[in-house]
Amino acid sequence: MQYSHFIPRHEAGISQKLLYFNVPSILSRHYMIYPLWAGDYIVKTPYQVKRDYMNSFILMCIDFGALDFFYHGKWFTALDKSVLILDCKEPNRYLARSETHFSFIHFRGYEVQSFFDRFLLNHSILVTNNDNLCNQVWEVVDQIKLHEKNKIDEAKLSEGLYRVLLSLLIYGEQGGQQIKPHTVKTVPAQIENVMLFIQDNFATNYSITEIGDIFGSSSSSLSHQFKKYFGMGIHEAFIRQRIIHAQEALTDSDKTIEEIAQECGFSDSPHFIKRFKQATGYTPRFFRQSHL
Repeated sequence: MQYSHFIPRHEAGISQKLLYFNVPSILSRHYMIYPLWAGDYIVKTPYQVKRDYMNSFILMCIDFGALDFFYHGKWFTALDKSVLILDCKEPNRYLARSETHFSFIHFRGYEVQSFFDRFLLNHSILVTNNDNLCNQVWEVVDQIKLHEKNKIDEAKLSEGLYRVLLSLLIYGEQGGQQIKPHTVKTVPAQIENVMLFIQDNFATNYSITEIGDIFGSSSSSLSHQFKKYFGMGIHEAFIRQRIIHAQEALTDSDKTIEEIAQECGFSDSPHFIKRFKQATGYTPRFFRQSHL
């Protein structure tokens, strides 16, 4: 499929991954709102997506669980029956806080940017506790699934997406329940830099005290602030990054378990195997064999 290169071959923390693709006609690309692809995922820690740029918008609906999002300099949490819209041309990141089932639609089209700008002008990008909006998103995902097989009328897909966008606007302007203030967290630059440091140095065994010294802060204060904004401890964040790197190495290289353990910063193979199984439910060897 023409959009499959946007989707990583192997993503950590996914227990269900269903994808449905659409190839829009010239007419659709010029005059309609059209989906690129849709998906239905069940994920858990350490699932995460970090995107710098993609020429699309994304609608997401959380069935159950919790996803943490970073967008426009803020962290927020999407819980059960939440619907949100992101402009993927802007940097965004999201990760699983717990086992989560969500559906999504990447889409483009006529006047979508105007819809998004209007919605963002006065409202949050996230609407919470709305079964009706969730059902509308799921209906469009089902239509895309059918369209992939049977090539149903593109106008129906456009109409479904248009209805969701219009419902988001109307719901917001009528004062519907949107993102709760306590879930919005503007991450201080220092704490964001700690996370970036962890992502770049996950294989090095830093103590919390050493991290505090690097960032000129007490270890207790830094740990407290980091957990407040990211929902996990600094040590847990190091382990998460090591597991993500290990999964990539297991599926994309011929390195031995021992080599991967050392490369990821684990003290020895037994420790690596124990941590990997705790995070994924599988031993490294079984994970590799199941992804051949």
